[in-house]
Amino acid sequence: EKLIGVEPISETADELIVQCLVGYREIPLEVALNRMKNITTSMINDAVNALKTRNYEVAAEVTNRDDEVDRLYFFMVRQLKRAVRERTILEDLGISSPRACLGYRMVIKSVERSADHASRIASLIPMLKKNPSTEIFREISKMKDSSVEALRGSIDLLTKFNMEKANKIIGKVDEARIVEQNIIKKMFNQASSMDAINLRLITESLRRIVEYGADIAEIAINLSIREP
Repeated sequence: EKLIGVEPISETADELIVQCLVGYREIPLEVALNRMKNITTSMINDAVNALKTRNYEVAAEVTNRDDEVDRLYFFMVRQLKRAVRERTILEDLGISSPRACLGYRMVIKSVERSADHASRIASLIPMLKKNPSTEIFREISKMKDSSVEALRGSIDLLTKFNMEKANKIIGKVDEARIVEQNIIKKMFNQASSMDAINLRLITESLRRIVEYGADIAEIAINLSIREP
């Protein structure tokens, strides 16, 4: 269930043989990565929107979408591993070198982890006893916007690099940490102890997504430097 295009072709009591029926030509690397980006950023948006009114149905949908991101992740890992072994397909994947394969492997892992954090946010919503206050939710929305901008913007840098934009994304980490600390101060005055703990975990996840976006921006900077 976690693998795209993998179907069983032989099965015994103690062995299962599968074959991958989908390759890099059917789903190019850039297409798969953009799909991961779009699903993950929509998960982040939907999770925080569900938080506002504690919408459990939307929260559950966010958690379910994490499986699709996982499938794309494992599909891309397979393609990158193959590219390292068979350098003739590097160009078909749109990758310049085996070194770039490592960079992309780190990128897709950061996106996959970001989706995990979006799912974590959604899973915490049913545990809240009350809706967050308007003041706290406003600050959480700021962190959400920063996380989406960092993730989306950093991935876009891989195909259209811009140093100024890369540095701006990296700078969002400090901004997110400041907002996070402001939320922590407010929540312990306005929320119950259990709600405060869960809201703290939610803000931590949003900050981590911003950090993953910054990590991807740094990878984009490294990949923009030509190999000697």
